[in-house]
Amino acid sequence: MEFSKILEFTNFLLGCYSRAKELHWRTESKSIHESLGVVSYSVLNLVDSTIEQSLAIYGRNVLKSGDVQAAVLLCDDFEELLDFINTATSEFRNSLEGIDEFKPLISMLDDFLLHLNIDKFRSELV
Repeated sequence: MEFSKILEFTNFLLGCYSRAKELHWRTESKSIHESLGVVSYSVLNLVDSTIEQSLAIYGRNVLKSGDVQAAVLLCDDFEELLDFINTATSEFRNSLEGIDEFKPLISMLDDFLLHLNIDKFRSELV
């Protein structure tokens, strides 16, 4: 796995975080507001954990100034955003399969995906 692929994924997630916060502030639905608060927090933690675990593998010198830049996402819907996050995270997770150094990250991604789906389900209940 090239470190550039990890940066691509984390920059995508940073864009998702930014979009989730904007939707969080704009929504009039209490359940979506609360779900987006949880999701944005979870996404930011995933970014941090992904970068930290990757730097432990590749070394800190691999990260250069300016490498971390949030992607621009053009979605304006809670469910669409969750689908984007789910798809990208699943694809990234699958790309790590079979690489022993990334087993802890794979486990963390699995937990994140599980909780993402729970958050989506909870928002649909109200």
